[in-house]
Amino acid sequence: MTKTTRSEGTVAWFNAQLGYGFLETTNGQIFVHYTALNQAGYKKLEKDQKVTFIETTTDKGLQAQEVEVLDSDTDTVISETEEKTEAAVEVKTEAVEEKPKAKAKTSKKATKKEKVIDTETGD
Repeated sequence: MTKTTRSEGTVAWFNAQLGYGFLETTNGQIFVHYTALNQAGYKKLEKDQKVTFIETTTDKGLQAQEVEVLDSDTDTVISETEEKTEAAVEVKTEAVEEKPKAKAKTSKKATKKEKVIDTETGD
């Protein structure tokens, strides 16, 4: 049975549009593809983020598999549940920020309708 160990490193660079990048390790840089990221939703990494992963050797060289982002303060893996919670908070925050804009447009329309009614009735 092959024993696998997890390694730690930092993101050297990652292009989410291209779907790949490189991790910096004590042994040099290692390739990472977005399919190797253990994340829900849109998969991406940020420069200098700490990660843990399994190193595998492919016909093209070393590659990271099962990549997980580490919390920068505690060096513990950020779970998918935490990622989903953070994403939900961002979505709710954006929705709250957009609501006042929508209400302002609605109130302007109501004001215009009232003016039209006043003009027609002569009041």
